[in-house]
Amino acid sequence: MSLIRKSVTRCLVAAAGATAAVPLALAQQAERAGGLEEILVTAQKRVESAQDVPIALTVFDSQTLERANIQRIEEIVWRTPNFTMMRVNVGEPQFYIRGVGSTSDSAAGDPTVGVFQDEIYVGRVSGAAFDVFDMERVEVLRGPQGTLFGRNTSGGAVNFIPNRPEQDFFASAELSYGNYDSLDGRLVLNGGLTDTLAGRLSVSHREHGGYSENITTGAELDDEDNWSVRAQLLFTPSDASRLLLAYDYVSDDTAGNARVPFPVFDTGQVGAGNNLALGALRRIWPVGSDVRKAYSVPESFQERDINGLTARFEHDASYGTWTLLGGWRKVQLAWYEDLDGLKPFGNAGPRCRKA
Repeated sequence: MSLIRKSVTRCLVAAAGATAAVPLALAQQAERAGGLEEILVTAQKRVESAQDVPIALTVFDSQTLERANIQRIEEIVWRTPNFTMMRVNVGEPQFYIRGVGSTSDSAAGDPTVGVFQDEIYVGRVSGAAFDVFDMERVEVLRGPQGTLFGRNTSGGAVNFIPNRPEQDFFASAELSYGNYDSLDGRLVLNGGLTDTLAGRLSVSHREHGGYSENITTGAELDDEDNWSVRAQLLFTPSDASRLLLAYDYVSDDTAGNARVPFPVFDTGQVGAGNNLALGALRRIWPVGSDVRKAYSVPESFQERDINGLTARFEHDASYGTWTLLGGWRKVQLAWYEDLDGLKPFGNAGPRCRKA
C-alpha cells in the first residue's frame, strides 16, 4: 500500500485586549539587586517574572538556545520535562505533554498541544514543527491552558517569541559543514531604516544527504533540505505606540523516510549433522532488518511550504497596554510513501488518500 496526502490550510486570527502590564521591552531592562537573574515571560498574556507564574513552565531564553545550538522543535522537547514528540513525517508531528496528546496522523487534524508563534495560533499540526532560530525565548506551559489559549491546549502550550527589530545595527552569520554533505547556515541582519522604523531579516538553511538508501531505486532517503526566512518591520511613531509587521516562510523538500527496512539474513556457515536443518532455515529466514536499507518501488517525497503574516499594534495607556493582534497562515503539505513494502512483490498498485 502506498499513500499520498495533500493538505492546504489557511488560518486568520485577530484579537484585541488591554493588559495591566508594562511593555516587555522596558520590563526586560529592569534588574534585581543581587540574586538570580530575572526571567520575564508572557505565559499569562502579560509580562511577569517566571517565578511569579503559577504554571508548570519551562523557559529557554536566547542565550540558552544559542549555547545549546537548538535548531529544531525536537531539541526543545528533549530538554523539557513531561514533553514528548513523535514525527510521522516533516508535516505531521505528534506532541504529548504529561501524556496528553493526539495520535492522529492527519496533517489537518486539531492538535491538543497548542503551538503559538508570536502569540499567533498555529491551527494545524502540519505547520507546527518549524526551525528554532533567532528567538527571544521559547515557553513551554504544561497542563491545560484553555482559559487563556483556547480549547486546543488540553495538554499544554508552546510559545515561540522571535527577536524584534532594534535601531542599533547588528549582523550575524554562521556556516558549518559536516559529513553526509551536511550544510548549516544562518544569517541575521538588524538595524534602523529611519528614526522611527527598524527592520530585521533572519534566514536559516539546513541540508544534508540521505542517511538511508532505497535499494530498489538507488535513491537516498532520510535527507533534509530546509529554508526558513523571517522579515520584520517595527514602526515606533511615539514612545507609547509600536506597530510590528512580520512575514515568515518555511520550505521543506526531502525524499522521505526509510519506512520499509530490508530484511537481514544469517550469512554464517551452515552447521553439520543436527545443525544442518537449523542452519539452512537461518539462511532463508530473516534474523533482523537493516534500518538504513529500504525497499520500495515508488519514488517517495515530502514537500511542505508555510507562509505567515503577523500584524501587532501596541499602545501604552496610563492604566495598561492595549494590544491589537492579527495573523494569517497558509500551509501546503504533500507526501508520497510506500507504507507496506508490497509493491516489489507485485501488488496491484498504490492506494491513494487525500486529506
